[in-house]
Amino acid sequence: MQAGVEILAMPRKGMGPMKVRLEPIVTGLREPVRFKWYFGDGEESDAGIPPPHEYLAGMYSVVLEAVDASGRRYTASVGIDAASPG
Repeated sequence: MQAGVEILAMPRKGMGPMKVRLEPIVTGLREPVRFKWYFGDGEESDAGIPPPHEYLAGMYSVVLEAVDASGRRYTASVGIDAASPG
């Protein structure tokens, strides 16, 4: 099994401002795993599953960095499209 991390983002597209739920999908990493979320708007979080994040109108790139117990670093990213209203 290949170790890695992905981001589940719901929704990925919509009208800004919009709230997006972000969750990590972790495969084969040695526990414990530390997380660092970069939301693409200057905000960050160390939570495993952060609270829903609000995006104003615009395009954003969310980056998740995960470090497992052996010190290996994994990253994933996903685009968020919060279209301008009107």
